[in-house]
Amino acid sequence: MKIVFIGDAGVGKTSIIRKYLGMELSENSTLGVEVFKIPQKSNLIIWDLSGQPKFSSYIPQYLIGARVIVLVFDISNKASLESLQKWSNLLQQYVKNTSHVVVVGNKKDLGEQVSEEEVREALEKAGLPVKEFIKTSALTGENINLLFEKIIQLLTQ
Repeated sequence: MKIVFIGDAGVGKTSIIRKYLGMELSENSTLGVEVFKIPQKSNLIIWDLSGQPKFSSYIPQYLIGARVIVLVFDISNKASLESLQKWSNLLQQYVKNTSHVVVVGNKKDLGEQVSEEEVREALEKAGLPVKEFIKTSALTGENINLLFEKIIQLLTQ
């Protein structure tokens, strides 16, 4: 089953995945796409898509067949929250109703510059059919396991 992580560059998509898998965190940005397998769930594959604008034309092809889309923004950076509209437009254009959308506010350890109300308003404006919203910190590991538990629950629905 395919899980796809999308969001702006630098919001911590790769760090969330690496933390969950017990791998060392990296400062490097993803170039294009990186694919991870969840060892204890061999049928689950995570596609980590670069948020860099130069790779945006490739994103639609990687969304095909995704059962769960994880849309990540940086909770300490309002500009990344504002990008939810851009990502929502992309999802509405290329993703079928069979996908579940999970929104993640990452970098909680840096302090929340975005309120719950602002997140709710941005999600309403974006028109995303969000199944879950969770705040995480890839650095400290806060709520990382919980995020993946919720993703796996959605896959069994």
